[in-house]
Amino acid sequence: MYISQGFESAHGTRQRLLLNRRHFLRGVGACLALLLDQQLLPEAAVGLGFDASIFNGVPQLRPWGTWKNPFKKVLYAAFRHFEVPTILSYEKEIVTFVPDEMPETRYPSIVHAWDNSPRSKGRGVVLHGSTPALFRRALQKALRLTRGYNRHRDGRLIFLKSWNEWAEGNHLEPDLRDGHGYLQVIREEVDAERALVAKDAAT
Repeated sequence: MYISQGFESAHGTRQRLLLNRRHFLRGVGACLALLLDQQLLPEAAVGLGFDASIFNGVPQLRPWGTWKNPFKKVLYAAFRHFEVPTILSYEKEIVTFVPDEMPETRYPSIVHAWDNSPRSKGRGVVLHGSTPALFRRALQKALRLTRGYNRHRDGRLIFLKSWNEWAEGNHLEPDLRDGHGYLQVIREEVDAERALVAKDAAT
């Protein structure tokens, strides 16, 4: 579910979905009720009856500035006038969408790139400088976060955003610049994590 405030009763909607999951998800033995709502704390999502929530860290737009720093205030006003988007370093923003700590009732969501300026123009955000190597760092951090998740047998979930959001520069599909680079990182890191889990289970 996306943003609980959009439902008259988020808890009731969650109950109806789970009761009718046999019609929606045929062949699926188990079902998690997840909430994507950045405005709610993890414990609040659980209080509504959801099993967990998805962390969707959003980089902040450029501030308006204050007259304490007149140069920046005028500069930012010019950026807004000419519809220059907020441009941020992907490397520095990794901590925004993959925090250092999260409870077990919060699943990480990682992005490999982002650029919604064609649609949002001056209100858009661009994550600049993304590479498969930096994406690997973000994925490794997300994997470390979920190593202690023991609530469910298969409870180690990491959400990738997204497969083919070309309009927002957020696509894992192969492209001319990076080829299969990002997909290769996912394959290598998941294989490495499986090997680590198997080694820990054997000791």
